[in-house]
Amino acid sequence: MGTKPWILLIILESVLIAITAPAQTGENVNVRVGIDHSKFDLLLKKYVNEQGLVNYGAWKQSTADLSDLDNYLKQFAAKIDNSAQGNEKAASLVSAYNAFVLRWILSNYPTESIWQLKDSFSAKRNEIGGGKVSLDDIEHGALRPLIGYRAHAVLVCAARSCPPLQRFAYTADGWRGMILTNFWPTRRRRRSPVSSNGSSRISTKPAASRKFSAATRQRQCVSSLRAGITRSNIFPTTGA
Repeated sequence: MGTKPWILLIILESVLIAITAPAQTGENVNVRVGIDHSKFDLLLKKYVNEQGLVNYGAWKQSTADLSDLDNYLKQFAAKIDNSAQGNEKAASLVSAYNAFVLRWILSNYPTESIWQLKDSFSAKRNEIGGGKVSLDDIEHGALRPLIGYRAHAVLVCAARSCPPLQRFAYTADGWRGMILTNFWPTRRRRRSPVSSNGSSRISTKPAASRKFSAATRQRQCVSSLRAGITRSNIFPTTGA
């Protein structure tokens, strides 16, 4: 029996990342044990559709659901007495990263693109373990050393060239199966540029008009290749 296509895809991706992506650094980030992801899981199932598009408009209008997201994130903020390890650390930090991105967009919605917002990935505005960290710290300082190339499949940057947001929160118990969900065949699915109510949310600005660092362009290029998407970064959303 020949090698399965998704295995070859993973190997190819890891080689591409090693060759094309310059080293990026960030501070290590620890997270406490026992984070409860159930509330975040319910929010994802409520506001994310099967194509990975988020109904930011409806979510922002719900004070209760915004509060639930904030309360979920508050679990990460307290000082750490006992640090999570292994799959628990990885799952909690991936879910935290995605939740912080969602909260950042919701705080600034409506906006055309996360790239138009100031220092979305580099600013230390996210509270974890009694301090403030950046999204780059979570990705480059903690998750890349912990899970390697798989970080690219599970971290969502609120752009079309990123992997689609899954409709579940990552947990330690289901970590392995959840990781595989993000490769094959999910990676081949193209997401519709039109929202579920028929309204388009595609950026009309050409890619050349947007400012990206070289590292970001390479990272997004690799994500796009994996996803089978060659379109410009555009803001994924559904609903008004």
